[in-house]
Amino acid sequence: TALQQNSSKEFAVLLNNPKNVYYKPVLNEAELDAKYNLSNVPLADMVSQALENRPDLKASLAKMASADAYVKLQKAVGIPDVQFQYTYDENGSYIPNYSGVGVMLPIAIFNRNQGNIQSSKFLVDAASQQLKQNQVTVQNDVFASYQKILELQKLSSSQTSNFITDFRSLLQGAEDNFSKKNLSLLDFVDMFESYKDYMTQSNSIKDQRYNAFEELNFNVGKDVFKK
Repeated sequence: TALQQNSSKEFAVLLNNPKNVYYKPVLNEAELDAKYNLSNVPLADMVSQALENRPDLKASLAKMASADAYVKLQKAVGIPDVQFQYTYDENGSYIPNYSGVGVMLPIAIFNRNQGNIQSSKFLVDAASQQLKQNQVTVQNDVFASYQKILELQKLSSSQTSNFITDFRSLLQGAEDNFSKKNLSLLDFVDMFESYKDYMTQSNSIKDQRYNAFEELNFNVGKDVFKK
């Protein structure tokens, strides 16, 4: 079909394969179920790893550190600089070979850079609030993905493998009866459509579940579930 041809072309480009090859996907459900298993990593550990690894939180921490450094800079600017001066004059003064030492210390009474210090503290407060909001967002993202997986696992577990096997056996029996003309075409098509709809729904739930695990990996900021 056209869809298969387009998919083959995309895979060929991605794999840098100039040959016209048809790629058939192979799904190892046992391997995937072993990889995507919530019991492998507790929820509390996932939240902790997310708070440590999420790039947006790292950016917030860097912004917080920058704001703290800016406050220290403004405080340093507000501290008066002490200047020492040495003077020597051999004949130009009323005292021959005059030597003098001077100390200059600005008295910071009217201007101690308080305006910039105060504004820099506001930046720290804003960065701190943003960091807290991002931490709450990260925790909610992880928890939402975790709950989504639990719901999809309930749906998936309700579709037992025995039921699917029995359904396939029933369809095989219907095919045999149809070939023997013991079953009408309308009844056979109706049964086949029911089987197709059920399998489509079952595979869709599995696909959503696997994608939910990858979404959880993304929200944690690292591959928590991997081979």
